[in-house]
Amino acid sequence: MRARELTVFTLEGDRYDAGRGFGESERVSSRVLAGFECGVAELLP
Repeated sequence: MRARELTVFTLEGDRYDAGRGFGESERVSSRVLAGFECGVAELLP
């Protein structure tokens, strides 16, 4: 079985950070889109 993970990169100044991994049982939110939050499993069909 293949691991299902989403990596979110954050822009810091003029560069992106190393990224943070989220597993399919976790939820992610946005610093840019106010109020946006969803489960990783919803994004990975």
